[in-house]
Amino acid sequence: MTFKEIEKALQENRKLYKEKVISINEYIEKHFELLKELDEHIYRLENIHLEFFKKIKNWFRKKSTKENSLVQN
Repeated sequence: MTFKEIEKALQENRKLYKEKVISINEYIEKHFELLKELDEHIYRLENIHLEFFKKIKNWFRKKSTKENSLVQN
């Protein structure tokens, strides 16, 4: 589920609750399900960013090692 889909599902859940289509228990259960989805989405984004920063760190490390070897020669 994408962030927009989660947001849309939250709005739909609120609408159903306000119209008394679902009970408070169903409303809360759905919110917890959507929070779990959101948590998984955030976890994936954090991993993407961590991998990106690792690549940048490795690039700088290779670049500085290359420059150091050139200076020593």
